Amino acid sequence: MTRKLFSLASFACMAAVLSFAVSAFPSSEDATMEERLVSSDAKTTDSAREELAELDADAKAKLVPALIESLKDKDKRVRASAARALVEIGPMAKKAIPALVEALKDEYIWVHFHASYALEHKIGPAAKESAPALIGLLKAEKWVVRNAAADALGEIGPEAAEVVAALIRALRDQDDRVRVSAAEALGKIGPMAKEAVPALAHALKDEILGVRYNAATALGEIGPAAKDAVPALIRALQDRSRGARMSAAAALEKIGTPDALEAAERSRRKRERRNRND
Repeated sequence: MTRKLFSLASFACMAAVLSFAVSAFPSSEDATMEERLVSSDAKTTDSAREELAELDADAKAKLVPALIESLKDKDKRVRASAARALVEIGPMAKKAIPALVEALKDEYIWVHFHASYALEHKIGPAAKESAPALIGLLKAEKWVVRNAAADALGEIGPEAAEVVAALIRALRDQDDRVRVSAAEALGKIGPMAKEAVPALAHALKDEILGVRYNAATALGEIGPAAKDAVPALIRALQDRSRGARMSAAAALEKIGTPDALEAAERSRRKRERRNRND
């Protein structure tokens, strides 16, 4: 009898604890939008992001302060969900730029990934005020942080001082993935990256195909202002990679000087003869 009473008492105690626990954590129906966006339950966050997409700009902006705080949460899943929500908010998340830049240093890959994507593709030029911090991250110890910084600087563009100069330095990074991103970023900046022409011409000799390809593409995007790189691009028409050769030919056409167009035409005819023989 005593054991039975003890068991009933234990059961009642456990029930009380569970009841308190449930009341302490709101259900998805009772939780606010901010709470649901960073929930550990995937279905809840998916549903919240769908609702987020339907909100107007003012409503989205009101969510930003809470999401900034969630980027500092101890739980990496909460931080990742907060960063992803800021991606969905887009340009209205401008106030989160400093926090997103800081999040690029997060140890958890998905926090870093979403923060980088938000800065690069969703906030873009509006993030120019973060340029000094991003330039500083080009010296970070981890390549993935340097790489993300280079990508983001390409989207911000040349409006912020020192962006092009910083990306030129990144073309000499010890990690080839950072060099690839730096060359691509300079291409996105286009004609206003003309001071990078000598460095991009030198990058046409990089051992990594992605660097050579992106360097040639960047020179083409810079256009006529890259005319001093024509001799290097003509030499790049002999690259062992077909992709690099085609990128160099396309760049020569965009630069458009007589010698550049002549070389591009020779390359085109040579390519056609090779295709016929194949």
